[in-house]
Amino acid sequence: MKVGFTNVDFKSFSGPNQFGFKLATQLEATGHKVTQGVTDDDTDLNLVFIESYEFPEDIPTILRLDGIWFKPDNFMENNIGIFTAYNEANGVIFQSDFDKKLVEKHFGARDDIPTRVIRNGTFVRKFDTTNIDLEWLNNIRNDFHRVFVASSQWTGRPHKRLHDAIRFVDEYTKWDGFERCCLITMGNSDEFEPLTETVYHDRFTQIHLGNVPPSQTYVPLMYADWFIHLAYLDHCPNVVVDALACQVPVICSSEGGTKEVADGLSLIIKEEPFDFELTDYTSPPRMEFGEKYFWKVRNGYDLSKGKVKHLAIANCAREYVDFFEEVLNAYKNG
Repeated sequence: MKVGFTNVDFKSFSGPNQFGFKLATQLEATGHKVTQGVTDDDTDLNLVFIESYEFPEDIPTILRLDGIWFKPDNFMENNIGIFTAYNEANGVIFQSDFDKKLVEKHFGARDDIPTRVIRNGTFVRKFDTTNIDLEWLNNIRNDFHRVFVASSQWTGRPHKRLHDAIRFVDEYTKWDGFERCCLITMGNSDEFEPLTETVYHDRFTQIHLGNVPPSQTYVPLMYADWFIHLAYLDHCPNVVVDALACQVPVICSSEGGTKEVADGLSLIIKEEPFDFELTDYTSPPRMEFGEKYFWKVRNGYDLSKGKVKHLAIANCAREYVDFFEEVLNAYKNG
């Protein structure tokens, strides 16, 4: 099968593009052909990430959604490319049940075509430590009782809740009264300079690494006890999939798609249920932490490799291929 990947930049560090790279790599490893865009006459289908305004006439288009803009202001203007692709597609892949419910509520259900929820996958334990100095991480592991990691692109994205992640670790260390804790943060931030250390008090230090190449973001995870992803109404974050694949349990919100990925493998912070109405998700409510969560952090959560093997990109790619075949059959028989 030859698949054209549309609106995907395999060299980009963003979550959707990195997932596209992993999926394409796995498809090629199993004998399928991949092109960037629909460039050849013998292409079997057009796989669109997020949005497109171009749809080949002689092959089916599958839209792989990455969520929608769901602020009330300029809702349709911000979603016009996604909405167009959604209504032109011959099949739709949602990242999570959360996404499916949100999209179908505001765009309407596409009951006339195949649709499926396929959560993201990653390279489980595909580590490359070439040219990486691990001494500083060994020192962190030796100097601190508990290591937390958080990763996102933070600049201009308050719904990713960087300060809530900092506050969680701060409140935990004050509650515990003994453990020295380190929070390693990765990603672009307009508040913290790369490779800087912030000491909040004698038992809590934050180390901000800044942007880290996708092939090396797993390295701090090898030393982590917990991964914190408190983002409000997130869809299916690749950083969470990567953390779990490294056998690191996740602390996340009860609302959005994150908990679907992390279900049974995480500590879920309860929030008010989201009603799927349009909302300014960039102004999230304040999260409430406390002892019932901190006890679980202190006790830890042991993730065996068997508990995370379902996250392998090989399993995800098989689901994609199965859906491709379903859409191709429906397209030919339609």
